[in-house]
Amino acid sequence: MPEKLFPIVDISYLSNNFEDSAQWKDNIQFQNDLKIKQLAQELRAGFETWGFLYIKGHNIPGNLVNNVFGQSKTFFDRPYDHKSKYPRGEGIGEGWLGSENEVFDPSLPRDMKEAFDFRPNTEIPDKLSKDMPNLVGGMTELFDHCTELSLKFLRLLAVALDIDTEKYAASHSNMGRCEKNGTSLRSLYYPAIKDTVITDKDRRCREHTDYGTITLLFQDEVGGLEVLSPTGEFVKAVPIPGSIVINAGDMLKDWSHGQYKATIHRVVTSTDQNKCTIARQSMAFFCHPNFDIDIGENEEKINVFDHISKRFNETIIPTN
Repeated sequence: MPEKLFPIVDISYLSNNFEDSAQWKDNIQFQNDLKIKQLAQELRAGFETWGFLYIKGHNIPGNLVNNVFGQSKTFFDRPYDHKSKYPRGEGIGEGWLGSENEVFDPSLPRDMKEAFDFRPNTEIPDKLSKDMPNLVGGMTELFDHCTELSLKFLRLLAVALDIDTEKYAASHSNMGRCEKNGTSLRSLYYPAIKDTVITDKDRRCREHTDYGTITLLFQDEVGGLEVLSPTGEFVKAVPIPGSIVINAGDMLKDWSHGQYKATIHRVVTSTDQNKCTIARQSMAFFCHPNFDIDIGENEEKINVFDHISKRFNETIIPTN
């Protein structure tokens, strides 16, 4: 299995000089900054070639990320009767998914993972906050950081395409307002695999593309994520401490008329039984446009709410 790295982009200049993306609207300095334009072209090249890249220098506190990983592990380690009090429903929603509750291909073995989908100020996290306030507080804070970082990227992508800087950001203005936008933070847990023979058909997460605009992914050190390369082979997305993996989803692919790739990816199980005994964690921030946005033109037009609901309804089996 190749271990070729896709692009690594240092966004320290952006983080340190343009901290608040809300101030960028009609900001001539931002639009004409040569280093910003260079950074935008690096992002464009990564998304056009791979659909995936690493970013560093993002200024999201490492201790916050580690705290959410730790609090999530505490939640996932609890018994079924506890986790099932917070069930994820069908369609766009939030809550806990067990190992049998997300299916990408019914003809193959189920994914070896659990997940907790989080959207702020909704019934499930409000209920959970009475039991695990540190988990809900940490996920809320991380959600806010990821929202701000996503808005920065959306403006950079507009600069890269030489279009209105606000075109993409304005279409994501309701992130965090769950009645108008489906953006979510998903905590993922891949349990240690013991007393099970691993076959070539087994996956911790099966092949898929993401549904929205962009995804920000935080990995632990265990690894397992693989990305379909431009040459048609899966390559390992090796964990890099302090970095975030960012990838384009279905909506961005359609929005950019295919310039940006929504790349197939998966999480594999090692055929080395010793490695399978190590649990894996990750967190994915799925950035989605507002529900009322239509992408495309004429008969090719796709409504965001309809698209995301359809994708979830095809794959989510609600927790009983």
